[in-house]
Amino acid sequence: MDAGLVDYLAGVAGGVAVCFVGHPFDTIKTRVQTSPDGFYSGSIDCVRQTWKREGFWGFYSGVMSPLAGQMFFRAASFFTFYRTQAYFAKQEGGTASDGSLVIAGGITGLVISAIETPIDLVKTKLQIQVFRPASETKYTNVTQACRWIATKFGAGALWQGWSATAIRNIPANAVFFPTNEIMKRKIAAYNNIAVKDLELHHRLMAGACGGACYWIGMYPLDRIKGVVQAQRFRKQVPYLEVVRAIINTQGLIGLYKGLGACAARSAPACASMFAVVDYTRQYLGGGDQ
Repeated sequence: MDAGLVDYLAGVAGGVAVCFVGHPFDTIKTRVQTSPDGFYSGSIDCVRQTWKREGFWGFYSGVMSPLAGQMFFRAASFFTFYRTQAYFAKQEGGTASDGSLVIAGGITGLVISAIETPIDLVKTKLQIQVFRPASETKYTNVTQACRWIATKFGAGALWQGWSATAIRNIPANAVFFPTNEIMKRKIAAYNNIAVKDLELHHRLMAGACGGACYWIGMYPLDRIKGVVQAQRFRKQVPYLEVVRAIINTQGLIGLYKGLGACAARSAPACASMFAVVDYTRQYLGGGDQ
């Protein structure tokens, strides 16, 4: 099977895995990030209120947008990263250097920003409906949300927050993908085995490290992006004004609002995604050669 197709299909499988494992954490993260002051006392209180008001499925609010989008989005991201990595590997004698992996990750972050922005926007808009009176609810599912936004504000409105997404994605993916790959290489070398022979717990460990570096290390950029995308379409504030408003009203600690849910999500969601991608690539004959 063509290597590019293998990477694409592996990304689809990884997107399904990361969505089902990580979406409940993402719901809590988004709601804590964008909630009115005093609505929640913290992540645990958000969990408690979500369960009380909406039950189990409340944690999967807006899940269809990322589920449908993640399959395409992750397919594009892994395709871009692994094809870029393969290019550098060819130029460097068979194995891409650590620096080339960082560049490949940054390129991936830029490419996928255009895909991720509408996915995150719709997901965010659905997740924050809980903060508005029932009389102001304009949509309750992905299809309704897309139709309402496009009809009311134009299709371009679905890309609200693209620049904020790119500002987060480029540095975040420059550490996300490389950390996973470098950790696998280090673990394999430590155990004196080939990367393709790594066991499941090794792959989960490497993926968890990649997720932690992405989400915890770049969290302030994600917090800003969340606020930008949660803004009403007619009352948008420029990126730097959003940053200034957060710091002026909440201090620097405000840039870390919702970090608990994000940190809890990063390890299991990313570990499962990378492991699924690895095994899918191996099964299809394209991974850990």
